[in-house]
Amino acid sequence: MSDLYLRQFRLTITPESGTGKSWTGLRCKFDITKTSDDIPNNGKITIYNLNDDSRSLLKDVEKKPKCKFEVGYSGKEENFNIDSILKTILLGDVIKVTDSYKRPDRNTTIEIGDGQKALAESKSNEGYKKGTPIKTIVIDQLKKLGVDLGEYVQQQVTDIMKSDSTAGYYSATGMTKDVLRVILKKYGKSFSIQNNEVILDPEIHSQEAQVLSYGTGLLEEPVKNSDGSISFKALINTDVYPGATIEFQTEKTTGQYAVDNVSFTGDTRGNEWYMMGETVADEQQ
Repeated sequence: MSDLYLRQFRLTITPESGTGKSWTGLRCKFDITKTSDDIPNNGKITIYNLNDDSRSLLKDVEKKPKCKFEVGYSGKEENFNIDSILKTILLGDVIKVTDSYKRPDRNTTIEIGDGQKALAESKSNEGYKKGTPIKTIVIDQLKKLGVDLGEYVQQQVTDIMKSDSTAGYYSATGMTKDVLRVILKKYGKSFSIQNNEVILDPEIHSQEAQVLSYGTGLLEEPVKNSDGSISFKALINTDVYPGATIEFQTEKTTGQYAVDNVSFTGDTRGNEWYMMGETVADEQQ
């Protein structure tokens, strides 16, 4: 825990066409909420005292910019490489940018939706002949979202759908997220987008567990809820997100759990710098 201090951030805006720009070193406040639902994760990031050119770039939402927000700790490193300490906490589409002025500061607030464009705009209009593997349809539709689809997710789909195929002609029409929702629900599954990457239902992966203890940033004793989920509060760890595995290591709480939802609150020059989340309920583990 001794290295979890001296907070750092980098905000990068990349227009659909044109040159992007990054900012760091200024005061920055943020609130980010992530869930395992098939709706966009959302965040508000406020950055202080940008110059006029930077504000103009941010406010040109018509260019459909992407926003990448990274945070980390420099700790006791005096001459640190910022690329080595930062990890992405939110990657998404810029939805809205507003300015406010409160002496002596001028604040620019960016609202971001992770997978906003993919979930709101992607439409399907495909037909599949009798005998088409269900996994083929699901992977096709996931690719239509235009977000990252790793080998692991494709293997998950294969494991879930096995050799199942369509009993007749299958029409996949409408919003792509709805097509996916209908198919996955039949298998008791759902999907979400985390930092522009598809994640299926949270599962426990022991080898990738993030340890939460009082020595690694845990701030309060975890609380077990009536549905079997566990609520927790800790210093920000960007490797904790819906679908990730965490391992509690306190005298009262131990074991590995899949994360269902988590929110991040931070201020690079204030007291707030923590995450609050819940694990998947018992019946869903």
